[in-house]
Amino acid sequence: MDRRRPLLLNLDAELELARPRSYRPSAAVTERVRVEAAHLAAILPATLLPLIPGAEPPRLEGLGEASAWCPTPSALASLAALGFEPPAAPSMAILRRANSRSFLSRIETQGEPLPESTWASSPSAVHAHLRAHPHVAQWLAKREFGGAGRGRRRLRQALAATDLRWIEGAFVRGQGDDLRRQLRIEPQVEVALEWTRHGLLRPSGELRLGEPCVQVSDPRGAWSHTRLARPGELEPDELAALDAALRAAAAALVDLGYFGPLGVDGFRWIDTDGCRRVRAVGELHARYTTGWWLGTASWRDQ
Repeated sequence: MDRRRPLLLNLDAELELARPRSYRPSAAVTERVRVEAAHLAAILPATLLPLIPGAEPPRLEGLGEASAWCPTPSALASLAALGFEPPAAPSMAILRRANSRSFLSRIETQGEPLPESTWASSPSAVHAHLRAHPHVAQWLAKREFGGAGRGRRRLRQALAATDLRWIEGAFVRGQGDDLRRQLRIEPQVEVALEWTRHGLLRPSGELRLGEPCVQVSDPRGAWSHTRLARPGELEPDELAALDAALRAAAAALVDLGYFGPLGVDGFRWIDTDGCRRVRAVGELHARYTTGWWLGTASWRDQ
C-alpha cells in the first residue's frame, strides 16, 4: 500500500493571503506555479506525494494524511475535491497575520536591528524616510506578503515612475480587508551568509526544532538551494541568535493561535567598517518552505 503523504504545492499562497476574498489565479500565475511546483517536487523526500495544481492528479488510493504548502481555504477545498479529509489548520485570519511581514515586529528585537530600517504605513512615510537618509544609496522594500523573491523591490533615492506605482500598490487593500498594510524599508547591505532554521508547532504548543541550514539565493534574493550548515560555519553568537529567534517566533505564533510548520531566516552582513554584524530575523514563514524537509529530516516522518 502506498503510504506517501500527499502535499498540495499551492505556491501562490501569498497572493491568496494578500487578497483573500477576491483572489483568482491568472493563467500566468497558474503556469508559474505549475513550473515551480514541478521543480520543487523533484527535490522533495520520497515519503511525500507532490500534488501540482492544474496537473493530472495521481492515483490516490491508500495514501497517508494530506497537507498543503500553506493551508489556505482554496488549498483545503482542492484537497477535499480530490477526496481527502482536509487537515486541521489555523483560520485564514490567523494565517494572514502569521505570514504578514509586519508580524516580524513582534520578534525583530532578537539580535541587532538593521540601521535606518523602518515600517512605513503610507507612501508619504516611505518618501519621508528616504529623504531623511540621503546617504543610503539603495534600499530594499518588502510588501506585507511575498515569497521566493516576490513582493520585494530595490529602490534608489531617485524613484522612477514604476517605483512610485509599486509603492502605491503596496498599501492597496481589497473590500472587507481589515489587515493594515505596512511596507518594510531596509538599507541594502552586504550579505555574507544567509541561514534558516525550521520547526513544527503542534496544536498543543509543543515546538520541535530542526537543524540550522544555509540558504543560497540568486541576485534577486530568490531562493536557489538550501543545505545543512557545516560545523563551525555559523559563529556561536549566530547560532544562539538563530535559536532565540525561532523560539521567540514560535511563542508569538502560539499566542496568535497558529500551529503548523514554521521557519526563520537570518543573515550575516558586513557593515561599512568591515565588521561582521548579525541580523537574527530577516523573514518569518508560517508555512512550509523549500528547505523545511532538509532541516527536519531527523524527525519529520515520525
